[in-house]
Amino acid sequence: AASKAAYSLDGGLTWTITTIPTADYEATLWDGLRFLAFGGTVVASSPDGITWSSLSTLPSAVRNAAANAAIWSPSLALYLVLTGTIVSSPDGVTWTTRSAIGLNGIAQGGPNVVAVGGAAARFSADGITWGSATGFAITGVGAAWTGSNYVVAGNTTNTRISATGAAWSPGAALPATLSSSQQLVYSSSLGYALIIGN
Repeated sequence: AASKAAYSLDGGLTWTITTIPTADYEATLWDGLRFLAFGGTVVASSPDGITWSSLSTLPSAVRNAAANAAIWSPSLALYLVLTGTIVSSPDGVTWTTRSAIGLNGIAQGGPNVVAVGGAAARFSADGITWGSATGFAITGVGAAWTGSNYVVAGNTTNTRISATGAAWSPGAALPATLSSSQQLVYSSSLGYALIIGN
């Protein structure tokens, strides 16, 4: 069956279905000019979210892995996608494998780009060369930059914080009723973080 996307032209009040190249999509981003959606073998592109086309494929070694997260970094002029590895591209067409580790969350905005997952965190100033962080030791599932620190939510009630992404320390524990975090986002305009989970 064909894959589908839904778009809204009225701020989310109503939605219209459109088709998108067939794939199992897991991550989507907007780079200021177009949407990119990542699903297995396919990188799909759309200027408006309505008309989609196949743009490229991820490297053969990682293309069948789920794309857990994706960002466009304007300061680095790079797309970064987390699958079973970190892959990067300057144009969304040519992709290069950067770090072979399964990661779930990615954040930018501070001195580095930070990627987290499993019990590991990686950091990079340029999106190309990645270092291993210290003091992480939680299963990170979501990451965000708050304007002063990176914050990571774990798959339990644990959190970690870091000013640079290179060295981490325990953050405040989440309420016990939130036993499994899935996503973390920070709103600079509201000045607080939001964690979604179970």
